Amino acid sequence: MASYSRPLTIIVFIILSAALWQVLEGYTYRFLFCAIPLLLAAQITLADALEDLLTSRLRYGTKWFTLLIAPGTILHELCHLLTALATGCTVTKAALFRPNPATGVLGFVNYTQPDDKWTVLREFIVGFAPFFGCGIVLLLFNSYFGGSISSLIDDSPITDVSQAWGFAQSVASSVFSSFTRMDYGGFAAWVIVYLQLCFTVGAAPSSTDFKGAFSSLYKHLISSAVFIALVAAIIFASQRQIPLWGHEAQVASYAGVILKFAVTIMLMSITLIAGMMPLAYLGFKVSEISGIAKTIPVTSAALVFYFVNKSYGLKYAAIAAAATLAATMIILTVSDSQKPPEEKKPKK
Repeated sequence: MASYSRPLTIIVFIILSAALWQVLEGYTYRFLFCAIPLLLAAQITLADALEDLLTSRLRYGTKWFTLLIAPGTILHELCHLLTALATGCTVTKAALFRPNPATGVLGFVNYTQPDDKWTVLREFIVGFAPFFGCGIVLLLFNSYFGGSISSLIDDSPITDVSQAWGFAQSVASSVFSSFTRMDYGGFAAWVIVYLQLCFTVGAAPSSTDFKGAFSSLYKHLISSAVFIALVAAIIFASQRQIPLWGHEAQVASYAGVILKFAVTIMLMSITLIAGMMPLAYLGFKVSEISGIAKTIPVTSAALVFYFVNKSYGLKYAAIAAAATLAATMIILTVSDSQKPPEEKKPKK
């Protein structure tokens, strides 16, 4: 999303959250409904800022650019493609990864759809598919490596700020826990960490996703009315204990689980991106150090991490590695800046 649109996006989501807070007074899942716009704004803003950092420092088409951007982009666009086909759309053109430096677009899925009463709903499903698709993959990674995030997704409501803060801490703790259980002596663990970080960025809806989803609201008024009525019905049903055709499960329980899932994915994404931002910045600062000396901070930090992790665990290893990386970078940056500029020899 272009930087100029971020403040507008945040303002819109804050207004939406405030409106929901007033309208849903007394509702069981009021806090979750109102938290989603705010968390979505935070997730999108952080993801866009990280993407801008990467694209501003890396040249389009280089191997490093492809390595850091491609996996998340491919899964993001694949989610669009599959849901477009599943909802009856006709895909006219698609590229899972085709960076365009002129427009900033990394990949795309173009499609047409029937102009019926489900047009807006279909647009929202396709537009927000990467959020759920990448989110499910992240949950699977977390569960496979011993994280407990999936156990947090239930139909219990969050009723106040203290509960919300406790839930956010539980998600962050589970994210950290899954990383501590990995065996970093093997190559596979580092690949899994790398993929999780890539898919975290891919989970955030892009500006094109938002434009397509929300522009449909005023282009297809009848379909918009159906969509809004459907959303209102779901909100109403989330407050009522309505058995589903004799099954034990109830609409309210389903609504609670879906809301908790959405909030959990956003918190996971925010946690991971917040950790990636300083790492990306440090990585680019290391690349600015001249000569072979640029390998010293990374090598030193990796060695410290390996030996401290074996004796004291991941927590202390991460702290020691970060301190080593920062210290060596400061020393090398200062020494590099004090070198006299090289004199250019005149051409013969």
